[in-house]
Amino acid sequence: MPAKGNAELLAGCARGEAEAWDETVDRYGRLVWSVARSHRVSRVDAEDVRQLTWFRLMQNADRIRDPDRLGDWLATVARREAIKAATRDRRLVMVGDSASLEHLLDHHESPEQITLRADRGQEVLRALDGLSDQCRELLLRALQDPPASYQEIAAALSMPVSSVGPIRTRCLRRLRRALDRDGTPAAPDDDCARCPVRTHDATETEVPR
Repeated sequence: MPAKGNAELLAGCARGEAEAWDETVDRYGRLVWSVARSHRVSRVDAEDVRQLTWFRLMQNADRIRDPDRLGDWLATVARREAIKAATRDRRLVMVGDSASLEHLLDHHESPEQITLRADRGQEVLRALDGLSDQCRELLLRALQDPPASYQEIAAALSMPVSSVGPIRTRCLRRLRRALDRDGTPAAPDDDCARCPVRTHDATETEVPR
């Protein structure tokens, strides 16, 4: 089967199609991760950057005007988030070399560092906070690096493997719709009654500069 173009992938992501999301993450996951790590942030911060980048895409999938520049868009979003993380970390810790900084941030975070890292993640947490435990856990496992397989998700959540795809699609659609709103949770619908979610503000839709 020929690979889907970016326009088709973005349309699928906007509709909450798990297959389109999987292919997008598979195609651009290494790019997002490498951009995050290139700014010498800790592994924990890089993971925050990665998740924020994917949630930005989920939020704006139907608003990106030039699908051919999807890679540039993702790289720019990841770069912005990584710079924020690196700047905040450098305000707290002054050491002689980046290796020492990374080691310190990875293994000896102060309460202040933990607080700032948590603050950076509040936007993502707000988006996930209203989800059912099942939906939230499923999406987080699917977004980890590398993504959990359907078999692993099914085992962790005690559900049939055949149910993972349909449930994930419904959760993605529910989250996608909620992210488009102005802070008011969408009313649960019949096919996703277990996936209510709150929302947060939308971000820019062009490739950020």
